[in-house]
Amino acid sequence: MHQACPKKTLVILTGGTIEALYDPAHGTPYYVPVPARVEDSAIPGALEKLGLRDACDIYPLRMKDSKQITTADLDHILVTLAEGDYNAAVVVHGTDTMPIHARYLKRRLAEYGAEQGMDDKRIIFTGAMYPLRDAQGQWRDPAVIPQMNDGWENLRRAVAQAPNAAPGVYLEMGQGLWDADSVTKHVQTENDRPDTKVRHSEFQRLDPERTRDVRF
Repeated sequence: MHQACPKKTLVILTGGTIEALYDPAHGTPYYVPVPARVEDSAIPGALEKLGLRDACDIYPLRMKDSKQITTADLDHILVTLAEGDYNAAVVVHGTDTMPIHARYLKRRLAEYGAEQGMDDKRIIFTGAMYPLRDAQGQWRDPAVIPQMNDGWENLRRAVAQAPNAAPGVYLEMGQGLWDADSVTKHVQTENDRPDTKVRHSEFQRLDPERTRDVRF
C-alpha cells in the first residue's frame, strides 16, 4: 500500500479503451485489448505529459476490459480509499460499463461510507472512446485526428476537478461532471450485418428516475 498524501488524488487503474492497443480506424472490437501488465499502463506517462503526475498517486487495481470488472473489484476501490485516507480518486475505466459501475459504487459508498466515516469522498470515473496509444504502443498525436484523442482531455479534467468536487460519484467524459445516476452510454450498431460493428457511441444525460431499475 502507498504512503498516503492527503493533498494528492488517487488514480486507480482498471484498464479500458484509454489503455487499449488497437487501431481505431478498424472499429472498436467487442473485446478491447489492454496491456497484460499494469506496469505497461499508459496512464502514468500520460499524467506526466499533462503535468499532473506530481498531484497523483497511482494504484494499479486491474487491467481488464470493463465488462470483466466484478463487484469485488469495485468494492476494493472503497477499501483502498479508506486504508490510504484519500479524499479524492479518479477511476480510469472502460466506457462500456462505466455508468453502471459508477452507480454501483455510489450506492456502496453511501452504505460503506456511513459505516467507515467516508462521507467526504469524491470519486470520478473517466476513460476514452479512443486509446492514448497506437497498436505499437506509441503515443497518438492529438493534432493528427483531434476527435480521436478524447482521453487526454478527459483525464486532465477528471484529475483537476477531483479535489474540489462535492462528495459523490461522477463521470467525466469531456462534458463536465455528471452524477452517476444521471448518465448512460448510448451505443448504435450496424445490426443488420453479420460482423456487427459500433457505428456511433456517446454518453448522454438521463433523468435520475430512469436509472432506479438499472442494477449491477
